[in-house]
Amino acid sequence: MRYKFLPLPPDFDPVDATVDEVAAYRRESRWTVHKKIREGVYRSYLDGRIRKIVFASVMADRERAMSAGLTAKRPAGRPRKAEAPSIAAE
Repeated sequence: MRYKFLPLPPDFDPVDATVDEVAAYRRESRWTVHKKIREGVYRSYLDGRIRKIVFASVMADRERAMSAGLTAKRPAGRPRKAEAPSIAAE
């Protein structure tokens, strides 16, 4: 089952967000947000001592993930081992 992205309200116009806010919005860990900043996926700047992320870059990444069908979900459960043929069945 794939994760379904929720549609945003039409009047949704946020200001630039902190790392914690982006992590909560995208349901990512803070480490993942910082990794995306380092890789250039999210544009950011320092506002005093607080790291702010340009929300347009977060929305662009969300649109890219939606169009590609990418999710952070892995298949449920552990793969089963192939069953060995039973000796008693022979």
